[in-house]
Amino acid sequence: MASQSREEISHISRERRKSVFTEPYDPEEDPDPQNRVVYPKTAEQREKIKSAITETWLLKTLESDEIEEVIDAIYTLPVKKGDKIIEQGQPGENFYIIESGNYDVYVAAKENVTPSKKVSSYIGTGSFGEIALLCNLPRTATVVATSNGSLWAVDRQTFRRIVIRRAYEKREYHKELLNGCSLFKTLKDYEQFKILDAFDIKRYKVGDLILSQGDNPDGMYFIKEGVVKIIFKDGTTKKDYVLATLKKNDYFGEMALLNSKPRSASAVAQTSVTTAFLATDDFERLLGSCKEIMMRNVKVYEENMKKAVTKPGA
Repeated sequence: MASQSREEISHISRERRKSVFTEPYDPEEDPDPQNRVVYPKTAEQREKIKSAITETWLLKTLESDEIEEVIDAIYTLPVKKGDKIIEQGQPGENFYIIESGNYDVYVAAKENVTPSKKVSSYIGTGSFGEIALLCNLPRTATVVATSNGSLWAVDRQTFRRIVIRRAYEKREYHKELLNGCSLFKTLKDYEQFKILDAFDIKRYKVGDLILSQGDNPDGMYFIKEGVVKIIFKDGTTKKDYVLATLKKNDYFGEMALLNSKPRSASAVAQTSVTTAFLATDDFERLLGSCKEIMMRNVKVYEENMKKAVTKPGA
């Protein structure tokens, strides 16, 4: 696996130290978003890093392809006992995941004031330095190796390119999903952004029951990938009727945002399905004031549902 010496890292750090606070990353102005940093790794190394990433709060919500891109960009940094990995008050340039070794964390009441107070320790696992990758801020603590070991590191700009660009792309895509639902067309941009930030990604396997007829409404779903069938069970005949087959960019369960009526049909995953889920509680917390405006479309939705149930599909 490719690695860089402490001397090389130190040299890079000194060269970038003067400019690190003025390096904002604008995904709209990235001249080459496909330009990727790749450090070769064995399959075993990739699996080990992936396992560590899923335990890292900053990275655990990434999609599978995003995780692979982060793994590509990670390199190995050998560490010796006594090495100062990051120093309080200095610019932040790397995010670290511990491969091996032990590390102590110290915080001084004021920058460059000694002695610093030991506040925590990492024993063979963990990660640190994440804030510097997302914000132009100096390090808030000092981390010192208390044993020989090894770190997985990714530089700040590479990580920002992966995380911020993909977050930007997701927001743009999710905004298109919202615009495809007439319930949200009356919302202003800043109101839509609140919803986009509240989306929760949910995944389902073939045959999974996503929601069940008669359930209490808890939110609506936008389909990012896969096929979902909407099924109505006739209470009299006990027969199931397929009301709709929904695909990518379609949505369902939207009435949960506007009333408290039980689910009028079930939704079943026909393939592997990925959805963007908007919880009713989050919607009301963020946009409760818009609910009355959106209710104008409720009658149309309810009439369409009545027609579908009256004349169910095969």
